[in-house]
Amino acid sequence: LLYLKTKQYDAALTDLDKAVHISPNQEGFYFRGKIRADTGNYDGALEDLQKSFTNPSTTGNTNMIQIKHSFTFYRMAQVYYAKGEYAKAQEMVSRAIEKFPWIPKYYGLRAKSMEKQGFEVDKMISDVSDTTQNIETQEEEEEDPLYPKNQVPTGDVQAYSIESDNAGGQKARP
Repeated sequence: LLYLKTKQYDAALTDLDKAVHISPNQEGFYFRGKIRADTGNYDGALEDLQKSFTNPSTTGNTNMIQIKHSFTFYRMAQVYYAKGEYAKAQEMVSRAIEKFPWIPKYYGLRAKSMEKQGFEVDKMISDVSDTTQNIETQEEEEEDPLYPKNQVPTGDVQAYSIESDNAGGQKARP
C-alpha cells in the first residue's frame, strides 16, 4: 500500500498482480481496482471491483466486510460516473447508501449522477431530505458498534484498519 499512497502506480500494480495471483482476496482486488480507476483503466477497475465481492476478505468481521462492500459500491459508482454512465453510477451509489445511509458524500455523488441524467432539482432536494431522515432514523436506532453516535466515518477504505480487542476478536478502528 506504500506504493499506492506515494502514487507509484506501476509498482503497486505489479505487487497487487502478484498478490491476487497467489491469494485472490477482497482487499487485493479492491486496491488494484482503485489504482486502475485512478489511472483511467475504468473497465479493468470495474472488473477488479466486481471480483472483490466474490473473493473472501482476509481480515474483518461481518460489520467490517459490510463497510468494505459499501466503499466498493461507492468506488464503482465513481468509475461509472467517470465513464459517463450516470444511471449505473446512481445505481451503485444507491447500493452503498443502502448499507451506510449516513455518509454524506454518497448522496453528493448520487445527486450529481441524477443531475447528469436530467432529473429535476425537486427530485434531488427530495434525495437530500431522505438523507436527513435516514440520519435521524439511524440516531434513533441502537448505536452502531463501529461508529459511536455523532461520529461519521471519513476518508477512503484505506483510512480503516483492524486491531484486536482484548477478547481476541477484531474491531474496526478509524
